[in-house]
Amino acid sequence: GIAEARHGPVPPVWFLRPGLLQEGDEPGAPAAGGDLSGQEAGLSGGRSHGIPTQRRARLFRKHPPPLRGQVVPLPVDADRAPLRPGQEGGRDVRQIDPVAAGLGDRVRGRLHWFSARGPVKNGAYLDGDRLILVLDGRERLLCRRDEILLRGDHNVLNVLAAGAIAQAAGIEIEAMREAIRGFTGVEHRLEVVAEVNGVQYVNDSIATAPERVVAALRSFDEPIVLLAGGRDKKLPWDEMAKLTVERVRYLLCFGEAGPMIADVVGRAQAMAPDGMLEGIEEFDDMESAVIRAAEVAHPGEVVLLSPGGTSFDAYRDFAERGRHFRELVMALAGIQGTAHGH
Repeated sequence: GIAEARHGPVPPVWFLRPGLLQEGDEPGAPAAGGDLSGQEAGLSGGRSHGIPTQRRARLFRKHPPPLRGQVVPLPVDADRAPLRPGQEGGRDVRQIDPVAAGLGDRVRGRLHWFSARGPVKNGAYLDGDRLILVLDGRERLLCRRDEILLRGDHNVLNVLAAGAIAQAAGIEIEAMREAIRGFTGVEHRLEVVAEVNGVQYVNDSIATAPERVVAALRSFDEPIVLLAGGRDKKLPWDEMAKLTVERVRYLLCFGEAGPMIADVVGRAQAMAPDGMLEGIEEFDDMESAVIRAAEVAHPGEVVLLSPGGTSFDAYRDFAERGRHFRELVMALAGIQGTAHGH
């Protein structure tokens, strides 16, 4: 929006990411495109339940030049070695992420990378607290990490990917900087709804898989009262359960998956009794869980709706669930005192 309004029209781009494409969809020819579907793998220990690799590769192969650039991720998995300066492409990339490297071999436009683990030849990478753009050996500062208004390491990755794609599409760097400094996020994605009696209520209804909950939990330093539930997609919950025991003070489970989540986290708690988690409760619906959250949350804490399951047990989609959460929080604000937020 900022780039288009102040710096002229922006060439079309597309992002390849889980949930954005349905079977049979094929995007039109863009000026630049990017594969972000490997992000979840990096954020959840190398496992991804996103777009199948063959389909990702087919979309990349379909668009030859004049496509200016295609952007592929290097992982942020802390268990894997970072790419060291001067090592780009070839075997070094394959050692870090063979799936991404395989996609790199198949693109027909100019290849760019983004990484939070080390330098890249062309694209964007994180260097301490600085986000760096690289093109043909020239490095430029995109922004500093504290200029990103969104919480979480995954949003740093999003900015790196957006910067790499914008650079590939020919967007001016000042337009990118203005967009980063002015972007406060979108609804249902770690959306701050309100602060009620010193407690911040955050709507992350978009989190319909356990790995999304992991990313959300890692976005906060404050103690968390977590609302989790919905309908299970038969994905692994072990990492979410372990992190919940470490970072959540109170877990409130709701919906069809509520009993299952409570059981998985309860077993993880038994394995780590010294964790932060003080209590686990189950509720039939989200409204009851929100009411209980207001009772157990302390000033300075965060009540986080990050369900981990789909909304289809009780709502039309995640957006309807998020809107209901927002309504419930604003009702609490009216009952319990002053609130601020949006």
